[in-house]
Amino acid sequence: MRLHPGLVVALALSFGSVAYAQRVVILDIEGDKGGKLRTQVESALKKADTVEVVPLEKYKAAAGKKKLKGSSAMTPAALSKVARGLKIDAGVGGELGKKFDVQIWDSGGQQLWTKELKVKNGMLSADFAGKLAKAITAAAKTAPHAEEEEEGGEVSTDEEARVAPAPQPGEEKPAEETSPAPPPPKREVADDEAARRRAEEQAEERAAQGAVEPERDQDLEQEGKKIKNHIGPKGISLWLAGTTTWRYYCARPGVQSCGEYDTLGDPKPQGDIVDFKPQVPYAGFYVQVDLFPLAWFLDNFLQGIGVVGSFGLGFSLTNVTVESPAGPSTPKQVVSTDRTWTAALAYRYYFSFNPNDKAPAVGYAGVRFGLAGRVFEIDAKAQVPLPGANRFYPFVALDVAVPIIKYFGVEASAQYFISPKPGPDEIAGYGDASSPSGGASGTGFQLEGGFAGTIWGPVGYRLRARYTPYTDHFFGMGQKWVYTTQGAAFESYVTVIWGITASF
Repeated sequence: MRLHPGLVVALALSFGSVAYAQRVVILDIEGDKGGKLRTQVESALKKADTVEVVPLEKYKAAAGKKKLKGSSAMTPAALSKVARGLKIDAGVGGELGKKFDVQIWDSGGQQLWTKELKVKNGMLSADFAGKLAKAITAAAKTAPHAEEEEEGGEVSTDEEARVAPAPQPGEEKPAEETSPAPPPPKREVADDEAARRRAEEQAEERAAQGAVEPERDQDLEQEGKKIKNHIGPKGISLWLAGTTTWRYYCARPGVQSCGEYDTLGDPKPQGDIVDFKPQVPYAGFYVQVDLFPLAWFLDNFLQGIGVVGSFGLGFSLTNVTVESPAGPSTPKQVVSTDRTWTAALAYRYYFSFNPNDKAPAVGYAGVRFGLAGRVFEIDAKAQVPLPGANRFYPFVALDVAVPIIKYFGVEASAQYFISPKPGPDEIAGYGDASSPSGGASGTGFQLEGGFAGTIWGPVGYRLRARYTPYTDHFFGMGQKWVYTTQGAAFESYVTVIWGITASF
């Protein structure tokens, strides 16, 4: 099976995102006695499991090789010298006083994000620790990868000059081996950001005066929103729908198609001629289940592996006319049933054009491979020489859903049927099942398109139109075509499927 090019690219991007996960180190925090706060931040980041945390001991060992020890190794300038070798994308440090002045730097020592956070007994609340982990991840994602930096990313000679040389014999060892290099200047704060921070400080003052207000931090809330959305399938999705179907069937002896027979002059090949034309569409119901259980546990490309199954049942009341060498029969009303089912393995790559929105619209592109069946049965009491249809065949399909907004998106699907041969009733009448060809061959496909969206919560809607044609060729002499060894039939279904969806 040949994979769709878009799917190959999607898989490559998914593998790439895993291979280039961000690496972050949590440095010692000034004023953090016993390292309790640093341990809390590192634990929250490991629990989030969104970046790779570089152990501080490994960082200190690398810094020591560059003659950076103690507090001098915990500066942005030192980080810029060590990050390249350890492929660190971002470092976290700061100062602990009445508040925690957290700072996040990229691998070049440039500040990515800073914020003063409330602490109690030198620790963050559990909620703030979790949100800070999200903010660190979001900042690290915006930083350039350490391995992509140019040589200019190394610290300058002036910065290296601040590191004191090793003491010579007879010289008195200085109190500290190195003097801490000053951090790079902080970026200017925009007016709207300054106003937001003033509002936060005022809110904190009101809380201190006894006002009841939940502990929140707008910057942490915003950073968390950037990465918390799950762009992927729901674990299980149901589609309960009604159907309206139009069916057409024709059969002609001695030709390759019904159209060819109708253009022939007299005398035409002898044998029963069948036309099944609906006067009114017939109604039914349809159920489809999409199951992607890995989406409950994973948030990567593997979540798109699942199974899809469907079942439909419709009822028809149609007038049937059969022409034979003796002439046309009187039109007779026939009751029939139409049953369809599919079962397939599926893979879908999910995406969103607005992943940072509170409720992003999600789409996908994917493939399916499985088995399908279609059975059209004529009421035996009708006593008409009209054969039923009973097909069973493998199929491959391509699916796509393009999100426009949360409440509306466009969907399309294309299926190719692999040898959907006519059923035994048709072969017995129009062909010879004992012939090397099996008496018949068939081709078919299905095109489907429509739109879908969300109504409220897990409940949504879907409307699709579906076209399903089958073309059959018969070989050998049958029970009804006794004067020829070949013939053709054409069967088509046009179905409108409309209903509600629920996803969990």
